[in-house]
Amino acid sequence: MRDQRIDFWRGLCVVGMALWHMLSHPSFPRWFSFPLIQGLNFVAEGFVLVSGLCVGMAFSRHSVGSLRIGHYLRRALVILVIHYLVVMVLLAGAWAKVIQIPYVAADFLQKSLGEHLWAVATLNEQFYLADILSVFFFLFLTTPIWLFLLQKAGPGGLWGISLLLYLGTISLAWFSPDWHRRLEINSAGAFDWNSWQFVYVTGIILGAWYASWDRVLSARIAQKVVGGAVLAWLLMAGLYLALKLRFDPSHPVQKLLLDRRPLGPVRLGYVGLQLAVIGLAVLAWWERMAQHRLIEIVALFGRYSLIVFVSSIFLDYLFKQAIDSWRIGFPSNVVFPAVDLVLLYAGAWGLYQWRYRSKRSSSGANISAG
Repeated sequence: MRDQRIDFWRGLCVVGMALWHMLSHPSFPRWFSFPLIQGLNFVAEGFVLVSGLCVGMAFSRHSVGSLRIGHYLRRALVILVIHYLVVMVLLAGAWAKVIQIPYVAADFLQKSLGEHLWAVATLNEQFYLADILSVFFFLFLTTPIWLFLLQKAGPGGLWGISLLLYLGTISLAWFSPDWHRRLEINSAGAFDWNSWQFVYVTGIILGAWYASWDRVLSARIAQKVVGGAVLAWLLMAGLYLALKLRFDPSHPVQKLLLDRRPLGPVRLGYVGLQLAVIGLAVLAWWERMAQHRLIEIVALFGRYSLIVFVSSIFLDYLFKQAIDSWRIGFPSNVVFPAVDLVLLYAGAWGLYQWRYRSKRSSSGANISAG
């Protein structure tokens, strides 16, 4: 039985990612895009957190001592293969001049195919948006280690080990950048494993607890504490925005406290509290929320989040290329994020219908055979 709360969380994150990336295009004025993007800042951390949450829930439901090593190794390899396929499609599109890949070196198109293939294979060449999946490869690859530590050290011990690794990463990045770069795992990706593992491990611990929570009692507790979480988030949001507007992007304060690689502690506090508010609201009022059509739509995005996200990467490149080629400005360009969401939903709905009909066909065949 699928938990619609988890699908809703995933859907919220994948929809937020699609919008966040589209609105980051320079054709959208800052006064329009900045508030919306800041409101969607939780999506990457939310995706990593909910991935850990699902791991923790699955772990609590399986037999004691089962680390499911083969399962998570296969999942890591699937993510890696998908990452390679996405990168190769984007590389082919850039060579065919169908799309333009941002944030690449000036000699990008002068490199030989062999150089590109080797860089892609070693994860040293990861393109914009396609550089998100790679961290999940490392997270799933190390999942059996985290589950082993959860068994042996308990939730508190596991969280403490993960926190020490996170604090060590931040300290190295601040005091010894050279050593930090040498030890950084997934250094060419959007997110490093060294700091983002803390979000993932926190999700694992919450997932292991969530599986045993009493739904009625947890809803009552959430209703009582959600107000305090909102106040704490507003205070942290004020600090985050004050620092973000005060310092240039290249300033050490912004790079090490507010950035995503490594995951800065101020950003972690701001986004973490934002996720706490959303999570508590879902726990507190899910029975009412679940009745609304919009919630069902968002949950459907989450049900097929990986396919939806990969599709959003290609749509993002194509739509931004169209905006640039046709020189479309604001507010006409607002149609592109809207069409993006419509197409992604159509894909998710089509997958759902296909799966539903396949199950009905197989059930009918079983009944006939019986």
